[in-house]
Amino acid sequence: MSLDIETPDNFPYGVKNKKIKSVIKEVSDKLIDQRRISHKAIDPGVVAYRTALIQIGQSELQGRFSKRLARLTVLISIVSLLVAIYSIIKTNDNIKSSQEWKDAQLKVLNELKEKVSFLENKKVIMVDTIVLKTDGKPISSN
Repeated sequence: MSLDIETPDNFPYGVKNKKIKSVIKEVSDKLIDQRRISHKAIDPGVVAYRTALIQIGQSELQGRFSKRLARLTVLISIVSLLVAIYSIIKTNDNIKSSQEWKDAQLKVLNELKEKVSFLENKKVIMVDTIVLKTDGKPISSN
């Protein structure tokens, strides 16, 4: 049995995925066909060579997929980090805005409290200082 499989130089490195898959399929098919056609033992060197081709091709494809998946994971992580930072900034802005609104409301309430207190004091003072006259004589409300 010969090693009659043509592989690109530097197989599988620098070879496109489609070509690696076609070489793997070709090598697998030849191994299966040899078993069917030949009733005698297959040369262990040929089997080892073809098995090695399949394994390095599969390994390369898996490595490439893992690299793409790792890049995608890093990209998703970066996007998630940016979204988290944006959310923190917006939350901080909302907290500041809420605090400013709260402070403004407290100021208005304090002003109203002061006005009501002033008016109540004035009313009390006015009631306390009302002088009733009867028959020309002043009468205090106290």
